[in-house]
Amino acid sequence: MKQKNTLVAALFYITGAFFCAHTALGQINVFSSKSEISFSVPAGDVECKALIGVNDTKAPITIKKIERKGLPRSIELTETIPLPHILNPGESITISYFCYRPTSKDDGCSGSIEIVTLPKLERKIPVQASVFEEDRTPLIYPTAPGAVLDFDPVAKNEGTLISMVGTDFQFIREYSFKNTSSTLYTVTWVDFAKEDPNFEVTAIGPEEYLPMEIAPGESFFVRLAYNCTEREPYENKLRIFTLQKKEPASYDVRGLALPLSQMDWNQPKVAEDH
Repeated sequence: MKQKNTLVAALFYITGAFFCAHTALGQINVFSSKSEISFSVPAGDVECKALIGVNDTKAPITIKKIERKGLPRSIELTETIPLPHILNPGESITISYFCYRPTSKDDGCSGSIEIVTLPKLERKIPVQASVFEEDRTPLIYPTAPGAVLDFDPVAKNEGTLISMVGTDFQFIREYSFKNTSSTLYTVTWVDFAKEDPNFEVTAIGPEEYLPMEIAPGESFFVRLAYNCTEREPYENKLRIFTLQKKEPASYDVRGLALPLSQMDWNQPKVAEDH
């Protein structure tokens, strides 16, 4: 039976945004007398907490403003509602997002925020923020998108490592496989050895259907999608089956969404000589 190759659309998740896509690890009720805010973040990453107001009294509370006390610019209030705001009894609202984005290991700090209300509730919330060292993921040099890899399953069953590295949680890479032998190969199937949602074969070409004959010196391409939720490496094995050999040709595949601390924009700048 012939198999038609289809390209699955990939959704791209933009990381590193400071004022959107909050990593909200909790909600802080600013009217609770026991509220406190603590952050522990690797340099270059961001953590946000939602500041909510819950009026469990019998009278309206007017939220007039939020005052910062002793906090650096690495801690920001974002998407704050228009103030002053009247919160009626029994109502709740997300007032703002409180985000911490340290740029170096020396950005730890302490301070407080004060919610100024009418009637006056004396809500001063202590803030503690610390930076920890993130383990650097060993970076295997990425295989260039569009790279041409040797393909000769009879002579060499194990192919070269395919290193897929990107800055997003979802990305697509396409690689070509060149028949370096004097044998005509018929490709019958391409898949990954492990059922893994992180890896997917989305297209094979240039033919629209399998099986596909690859003459000596000719090439075919395989398009791979990488989908993950963590910035740590995942591994699988790409298998290419042919009529000419029972065992498939296989290529180790390593996928990595680059940690924020290892991205180019987050590296220390080297002073230029003058």
